[in-house]
Order: sequence, then C-alpha cells, then structure tokens
Amino acid sequence: DGNGTITDVGVIYGKEAGVTLESGTKKSIDGNQEGDFSVTLEGLDDWETYYAKPYAVNEAGVSYGDEVSFETPPKAVRTVNVNGVELKMVFVEGGTFTMGAMEGDAKAKSYEKPVHKVTLDSYYIGMYEVTNELWNTVIDGNASSLPDDERLTPVVQKNWDESNEFTSKLSELTGMKFCLPTEAQWEYAARGGNKSKGYLYSGGNEIDPVAWYTSNTPSFQVTTVGTKQPNELGLYDMTGNANEWCQDWYYLYTADEQVNPVCEVVNEYGFHVMRGASFINDDTLSRVTHRFGGSGRMFFVGFRLALTK
Repeated sequence: DGNGTITDVGVIYGKEAGVTLESGTKKSIDGNQEGDFSVTLEGLDDWETYYAKPYAVNEAGVSYGDEVSFETPPKAVRTVNVNGVELKMVFVEGGTFTMGAMEGDAKAKSYEKPVHKVTLDSYYIGMYEVTNELWNTVIDGNASSLPDDERLTPVVQKNWDESNEFTSKLSELTGMKFCLPTEAQWEYAARGGNKSKGYLYSGGNEIDPVAWYTSNTPSFQVTTVGTKQPNELGLYDMTGNANEWCQDWYYLYTADEQVNPVCEVVNEYGFHVMRGASFINDDTLSRVTHRFGGSGRMFFVGFRLALTK
C-alpha cells in the first residue's frame, strides 16, 4: 500500500482457516524482500490439515495473499509422550472389508453373522492395550507407585464409562481426539487392515504364537503387553490377553452395507461390545470375528485407544 518499503515478508500458517499474523505461526524470509520467494515449513504435526498464506508488512500495515490448505501425511507409527510415558499409535489406512463370520465357518456363532460390507475412513489405533502405567499417569499424574510386574500389563477392572472418561482426559492432556475404537474399526485393524492375509486369529492361523489365552496363560491373569507376535499392521494382543471395550452398544448385525458404523441402539441389559477375547477364553472364542457383550468391571476386560482426525 503506497509502495512503502517492505519490512517483513513470508508465510503464516496454522490449523484453523482464516489464519493471520495474530493467530498463526510466522515464517519470514531472509535477504531480498521483493519478488518471488519460497519458504520451507518444518516441524509440522503428521496427518493434519494446515492453512497458509503469504503476507507482507510495510509502514501502512499488513497485506495478505490467497490462503491455501494442505494435509500432512500420516506417520506409520505416531508416538505420543504422556508425562514421560510413550503411547504408540499405528496408522490404519481406511478401506472396505467384509465384517463378520462367513457362512462356511463351522465354529461361528449366530451373533457373528450375517457378513456385511463396511467402509471406514483412516484412523490410528493403539499398538498395545492401555497399560496400568499409562492409566495411572493420565488419571493420577504418575505411575511411580506401581510394582514393576504390573506397569506394562493391560489395565483391567475398568467399566465402559471409566474407559471413556480416560479417553476424554487423555484428549484434554494431548489436544488430540482419542476414543475407544468402534467395533468395525477394531475388527478391521485386528484383521490387518488393507494388509490382511485372512488369518483366523489376529496375526496368524495358529493361536499360540499370537495370543495369551486359556491354554497358555501363566497364573491365569493378564500378561505384559507385546510379548506375542504382532499382526500384519504391527498390532499386539488383539487376540487374547484382555478383552477390549469398543464404542458400540451390543446389538445384532444386519446385512446392510455401512460406512463408519457405530451402534448407538441402547442394549436393554446395558451391554457394550467387547472384542479380542482374553486369557480366560479358548481358541474358538478367540477367533477374530467373535464378539462379546458385557457391562461393569471385569478382571479380564481392558481397552485399546483409537485416534481420529
């Protein structure tokens, strides 16, 4: 404005549209401040939408150019530091899959059917079940009082409401959108997402290498996470160790095709979906399509985190 000497020029950016010098982060250029220029933005969060625009400042004020938006790519594994405790989240690329047990599955229960097509957006899911260490860190502020042999075992004896309260508090601490996975997100991830090889259990057709279940669990209790083989996505204990709460109320399947489904029909018994089986279940009930319904606190039920955009 008025051809005044430019005193500052560059790009501002942020995660909200309509970014300004007051609301965004500034990246000025060095050297000649007239003519074409470019800047490199570094240290951006993965899997986020950013808004950016050029700006120039002279004695008359600030001028802005057109705003553009762009999305940063996801990391294969996002590591979140929660007061010194590392939380690893694995990226699951969205896609369409067949959910439920096929008619030819002789061990399938009626409530695992009918099969139906489900399409999901991309999301992150926990590499491990939530541990006592992470629970105490989020809820109490530290985990120093835990015995060493309990720090990395799945937290259990938490009901569905308490598990959701945990995800809300973790979201407040981190500024991210944590939640329980939907039943469809859980099954898709357990099957290996778009890398699925169609295994019977999460990670293989033989249960012993991938799961702690009733026939191989010492002391009949939860075991340190990540001590069995992972599945195709690098997820541990999606078969066995502890059952895992999902977002959904427990209800029977339909054959309808669905997109990002979550069952919000209230179960008359107060049951929510649990998936993955546990150390108290045999191999039949540990199959990747098997589902449970329950409520309350149980010594074999924990949960895993999901992270949405």
